[in-house]
Formats: sequence, structure tokens, C-alpha cells
Amino acid sequence: MSQSDYDPIIDEAKQFLKLCNDAETMNRQQGLEDLKFVSAGEQWPVELQNSRNLESRPILTINKLDGYCRQVTNQQRQQRPRIKVHGMNTQANEKTAEVIEGICRHIEVQSNADNAYDTAFDYAVRMGWGFIRLITKYVSDDSFDQEIYIDAVDNPFTVYFDPNSTRIDGSDAERCLITTMISKEKFKVMYPGADDGGGTSFSQRGTGDSQSEWITKEDIRVAEYYYAVMEKAKLYQLSDGTVQFADGKDFFARVKAAGLTIDNERESYKRTIKYKKLTAIEVLEERDWPSKYIPIVPVPFCATKICPQALPLNRNPRNNAKTISINAQPAWECVPLAGGLGENFFLRRPPPRLPGFTHDRFPNSPLMFIEDSFRSFRGVIDGWANAGAPSRLWTPPGGFGTNTPLSKTRRSHRRC
Repeated sequence: MSQSDYDPIIDEAKQFLKLCNDAETMNRQQGLEDLKFVSAGEQWPVELQNSRNLESRPILTINKLDGYCRQVTNQQRQQRPRIKVHGMNTQANEKTAEVIEGICRHIEVQSNADNAYDTAFDYAVRMGWGFIRLITKYVSDDSFDQEIYIDAVDNPFTVYFDPNSTRIDGSDAERCLITTMISKEKFKVMYPGADDGGGTSFSQRGTGDSQSEWITKEDIRVAEYYYAVMEKAKLYQLSDGTVQFADGKDFFARVKAAGLTIDNERESYKRTIKYKKLTAIEVLEERDWPSKYIPIVPVPFCATKICPQALPLNRNPRNNAKTISINAQPAWECVPLAGGLGENFFLRRPPPRLPGFTHDRFPNSPLMFIEDSFRSFRGVIDGWANAGAPSRLWTPPGGFGTNTPLSKTRRSHRRC
């Protein structure tokens, strides 16, 4: 492709992608952590998890937040949202509203909109936001008729929505970018003659929108770019009550031929949504979207103007969930030291019992000793230093034999 054929909209899409990355990096990072925390059960700090793995200590995850999230999403499934159209003023408008509502119900049924609603709401509960998108498809391969579909967004991290949008439904958004990875074999079949770019297309990506296969030589990144164009135009009100923009030089001739007159006019702006599918090298498809709104609908769980970052259900209770999992470890570690069975760290027999050693109550305490033998226990200082380290049963030098100094001490004892 020559330099003269290069579309400047590609640079605009790249700059918009960078803008979204700069504006949403923190929110995306926290959303990814929330999603892994509640869905994948990754509730342990990495450094603590690694240290326990090296010490062959159990790592239990008591994932209670997943149940709470399912309670909320199940309530939404029992009362799924539906498109409702209300008539205004006259009875004729009410009948028209019923027809339009029937068309909307047909679109929801044929596109399996329940899946789109459930997916977006589930992501909103678990990580803070989700998306629903509208698309058009041809009825069949040999037809020019198109149908409207409500489609689900399986990975919200691939959607880069206008960070300047303030309305809850995103109706004021000016731009939106959706990235997709396609294998080069499929890309050549879909777009014969297009330049695959040698794997250099849209190398920049945001948090959560990254996998190892996204930068391999076998795949190419394709982006769908929606953007709004505002054109200054004059708005006319005709004698039959309709309002139209002058959409051509023959506009006045058509109005006169229809036997109408112009009653009023004013300066206004005409909003048009443009759609382009592109790589980092060339534009693959382009057309006008038949609406004044970008067909991507955000579904936030909780967001306000004061706190614009999307907050999921499990953001605030995360520390409580970590505490529950961490506090469950000592009780579990008492099992092997009190005589449980296991292959890696469980003991095969119960530890010996001596007067003053309450192994059944505190089997993992490293600091049990007898008062008269305090000075002979050189390792007790290490026990204090490693009190929070691997759970183990402390034994004095020489063990618990009958000829050790421990067996000859007087029966008055104390556990420290």
C-alpha cells in the first residue's frame, strides 16, 4: 500500500487507544484483580503463596464472595430486563408503540439477548463493568436483507470506550474501539489481498487485553472503530409537522413536489456514526452506522461522578475474604501435627504426650517447654523468632527418651 492510500483515521484510532490506556490503566488493573479474586480464587498474595509452597504448607482458599456474586446474578436472571416501548398522547401512538415493542421482542428472541444481558451483568458484578453491543447481519449468504442482533461481549477488556463519556448508558460517547485477534489464515480468507502486516498491527494493548498469543507471528489484531462526526446543517420544519435536514440539492424540489411548504428553520448539528474495521496498516471495511448512537452499551455496577471508577460487588470485601482464608490455615495445619494422615506433610502417628504439653489444644505451638529446663533449651530463642513461620512441633535436644534431662525434671511445669 502506498503512502497516499494510508487513511489518517488509523492514526486517530491508535491515539484513541493510547488515550484509553492512560485513562483506564488503574481501573482495568483493579478490575482484573477483582475478576481473578472471585472467579479464579486467587486470593493469596503471591509472595506469601510462594513461601508456603516452598515450606509444603497448605494454601486454602475459602471463596465466599463467589456465592454472594451468584446470589445477585441469579436475581437478575429471574428478572431479566426487557425493552419496553410506551405510547405518547393519542391512542394511535399507543398502537404504534405496541408494534415497535413487538419488533424489539423479536430482535431479543432471535439474537438470544438473555445471554448478552447475563454476560454483561455478571462481569459488572464481578469486576465492575460489562458491555452489550448491537450488530447487523445478513439473513443469509444470498440475501441483501439484514437483521438486528443484540450480541454479548465475552471479554470487556477488549472494548475501549470513550473515557470522556459521562452518561450512565454511554449515549454521549464520541468514540469506541473493539479489538479482535484473527489468525492469518482466516484473515487471508476473509480479506484476500489485504496486507497482514507481519504481526505489527496494534501492538499496544491495555490491562486485561493481553495474552501471549496476541503478539505471535501467526495472528493479526483487527480493530472495529466507531466514531461520531458532527456536521453543521440547517433543520427545516415542514407544513405537515415533520422535521428534516436538507439531505441534498434536490431537497427543496422534493418538498415542492410533495405539495409541502417550509414553516420554520434553524441552524443545528447532524450527528453521524462512522464505522471502520482496520488494522495498523489499512482500512478493511467502512460504512455509516444507521443511528446517532454508538452501538456499544456499557453496563456499570456502581459508578458516580464523584467516583467515576466502576466498583464491583467484591471490591470492598476483598480484605475480609483474605482474612477468612488466612485464619483457616492454623486449624488445618493442626490436623497433621495432631496425628492426621497425609503424603507430604501429615505425620504417621500422634506426637508423644508429656505432662504439661497440651498437644491436643496447641499442637502447632513451637514454644512448649518445662520451667526447670529453660536454660538448657538453646533453641527457644529461634522458636520465638520463627513463631509465625512453618508450623512444627518443637522437641528438645535429645528427644523425649527416658534418659534425657527432660525426663528427670520435677513435675512442676509451665507452658510459655
